[in-house]
Amino acid sequence: MVDEIQPGDFIDIDSYVKKLENEGYDTNYENIITDATGFVAKLKVNGEQHAVWEGGSAFGGQMVRRVDTPLIEIEKGQDK
Repeated sequence: MVDEIQPGDFIDIDSYVKKLENEGYDTNYENIITDATGFVAKLKVNGEQHAVWEGGSAFGGQMVRRVDTPLIEIEKGQDK
């Protein structure tokens, strides 16, 4: 079981992706901004836009910026 994420949660995106994949989800993330201070990335789960992350030294780590589709809504739409 993967816990729901909330904006402001400090979670490493790679660790979160691994948890989702271990639970059988198809994940894909793309860095939409990358520079010397950090990154902003969009994460899709089972083809749906799930969340946006930001990270880097200016942010003190990696943080969930926005949740577009809660995981529970993605689960409901999938045949498992």
